[in-house]
Amino acid sequence: MAEDATGGADADDERGRADDGPAKTDPTDAFDALGDGTRLTIVEALADHRRRNWEWVGLSFSDLRKAVGVRDAGRFNYHLDELRDTFVVKEGDEYVATTAAMEVAGAVRAGTYTESRRFREELDRACPACGSGLVAEYRRGTLLVTCPDHGTVFANSVPGGAVADRDPSTVLALADMKARHDLERARRGACVHCWGDVSTTMPAEPPESESEQVFARLSCADCGMVFCVPAAACVVEHPAVVAFYYDRGVDIRDRSYLDLEFLTAENGVVVSEDPVRVRVDVELDDDRLELLLDGAASVVKVAGP
Repeated sequence: MAEDATGGADADDERGRADDGPAKTDPTDAFDALGDGTRLTIVEALADHRRRNWEWVGLSFSDLRKAVGVRDAGRFNYHLDELRDTFVVKEGDEYVATTAAMEVAGAVRAGTYTESRRFREELDRACPACGSGLVAEYRRGTLLVTCPDHGTVFANSVPGGAVADRDPSTVLALADMKARHDLERARRGACVHCWGDVSTTMPAEPPESESEQVFARLSCADCGMVFCVPAAACVVEHPAVVAFYYDRGVDIRDRSYLDLEFLTAENGVVVSEDPVRVRVDVELDDDRLELLLDGAASVVKVAGP
């Protein structure tokens, strides 16, 4: 039998609790539960065990206590009980890290709460809009790429773990990859922060003339997250654009956002307001592909070679 200080079988079997639909935990209580070094170590130990096994598995009370290094079984059981339901569940004789625990442990490992590295460095890249030199700056979890004439041309969050021991160009490549994944997820309707319902509208602010910048606005109905991207960013992963580049010997998936000359805020023309239609042009090797987007930034027409 497991060395559980409560003794005997657990009357509150976790599978039963899940089936009965337990009440939601107050977020304040959840954060309070992590406000102790021993509890955080418990979460990290169970998360590490799940990572190494790649399945829903845990540790017995005695094995977990040994991994954490607490000699007093009663004291250890108190801390373990404070984590129950939100961060730890009991399956038979094992304690298992929940998804919430895995996310917290991953953020700790990634340096999300502790990494303080900063850097500012000139990049061997030119602004796609004007050709000026670009500067990359990382501070407190955000990478910014700026142009002296156009201001910020790229920005995205990057965990501290991605920055440690990596040069700025590698960090930029990781940020670029994350930006693609984040945008694709949001475009498919899932918030990058809370997985809530995201809607896309375009243009975010109707332009006064064809020289104005055209943006698509993505907003989450659940957490209120809002961000805007150039209309051209909404076509990067479209099959017609991928094929257009591939037919000319380029795998667009290997190209950074900053290397795509068509990906500028100026590349977007409102050709109709009712219904909304925005034209984005993609040019390569003297050929041009024209894509027409609707008010939800979805491609409704493609014309080109």
